[in-house]
Amino acid sequence: MTVKINRISLVVVLLVVATLFSSVVIGQVKIPNILSSNMVLQRELETNIWGWATPGEKVSVSFRDQVVRTKADSDGKWIAKIATGNAGGPFNMVIKGNTTISLDNIMVGDVWVCSGQSNMEFQLNRAENGAVEARKANFKNIRLFQVQQNTSILPLENTAQAQWMECNPQTVGEFSAVAYFFGKKIHTETGVPIGLISSNWGGTNIETWTSQEALKDDAEMMNLLSGLKGYDAKSMAEKLKVTFENYQVTLKKVQDPNWSHAFISPEFNDAGWQLMKQPGLWENQTGYENFDGIVWYRKTFTIPAGFDFSKAVLSLGMIDDTDIAWINGKRVGETFNKYNVLRKYEIPASVLKEGKNQLVLRVEDYTGGGGIYGAASELYLTDGAISVDLSGDWKTMKDELPVPPNPTSLSQSTLQPNQYPTLLYNGMINPLVNFGIKGVIWYQGEANADAMNQALRYENQLERMIADWRSHWNIDFYFYLVQLANFYPETSTPQTEVWPFLREAQANSLSVPKT
Repeated sequence: MTVKINRISLVVVLLVVATLFSSVVIGQVKIPNILSSNMVLQRELETNIWGWATPGEKVSVSFRDQVVRTKADSDGKWIAKIATGNAGGPFNMVIKGNTTISLDNIMVGDVWVCSGQSNMEFQLNRAENGAVEARKANFKNIRLFQVQQNTSILPLENTAQAQWMECNPQTVGEFSAVAYFFGKKIHTETGVPIGLISSNWGGTNIETWTSQEALKDDAEMMNLLSGLKGYDAKSMAEKLKVTFENYQVTLKKVQDPNWSHAFISPEFNDAGWQLMKQPGLWENQTGYENFDGIVWYRKTFTIPAGFDFSKAVLSLGMIDDTDIAWINGKRVGETFNKYNVLRKYEIPASVLKEGKNQLVLRVEDYTGGGGIYGAASELYLTDGAISVDLSGDWKTMKDELPVPPNPTSLSQSTLQPNQYPTLLYNGMINPLVNFGIKGVIWYQGEANADAMNQALRYENQLERMIADWRSHWNIDFYFYLVQLANFYPETSTPQTEVWPFLREAQANSLSVPKT
């Protein structure tokens, strides 16, 4: 499934260097981005205030009539624990070393980390009546913090540049819709200030959000992590650049309506191609596990007598991510880089014929699951009265052209979030774990429902991640999750689907306390 990149990932090496550099600026007290004016501190907690200074430098933190003193260690790191007290505000905080940092408009209330994949990333402006809601969203005691998308080999100590903001029409539109409505409901019912930390990335699996410590007894994940040993960011960036440029050359040719390929011809002999039942993501098929690239599909179908060619519509269900369709050698439809759009193409009457016809698809997938998915009832050709079922066996063959992880942009980062486990934990969660929170809301699962073996592992992986995050935060916080919706249409015959197993795994996780 396509990874939606809203903010360009930075080169891992540069981020690590930048983070380390921020800790050694001589004589200047530094704090992480998560500590800023307008923040919400978790109420009734001894929470951490931390940062960097000159080794041995004395640092004091003043907040709500208390002063806590500490000293930077030999690595220049310092940390102070302050009692936040009851909900309220606004308050000021002064952090003083050889230099002084003053933070204002700080609230004390409940803080929630809002994480997951595209359903959590989904912005308020895109929600039903979202723009109307955003215009009314003047909540000065709801505060928003957006963690920029970032992968990292090593656990980072700071996020990319960001700061806390009051919730208002100017700030909330591009914030997580689920996070906003969750925070709004709690705040309006309790009056308690709410802090929402949005840290999410569409199309990502649960393993990338889990730390290496939590995966040490998972042989499969540790084997995947071994691929990071000796990782050469420079050479990988060069390789990605070549892949991207070669792809763009071919793409320009393919976009020409007159582009031709041997596989398109109705007379092409596909006897040696692999049979694959459709619909179904190709990761579930032998030889296609974890494959990102281009796959060709061919299907012979029969149109009965009486079919009205002038009203023909081809429905291909959902396709992840890009498709071009031909019937009897004629190009009839295409959709570029939209994994969640139902493909329906009107077919010119001159293309079809009574009896046998040949349908050819060229499908590109960039990351995650790939191919035709959805319900079998969505695969058909119809004139409104007669329908030809296109589900069942199709012939498939891989194309040799590699595809980039993002077909429209050459990302500066060579690491994609699902490429290895731990990458998003390192880049987007670890920088937060010193910050006191009330709990986590989690909306993720599709990326682990591409294949049955992933869904069957999910219960263990989810429980592992919950324990992992609680351990790193050293807080036994609440963890609320959304079960994936049972949104596919009903079928007249039983189907073997992956989603029910993933949904069951999510339901079973409620055996974990405080979920």
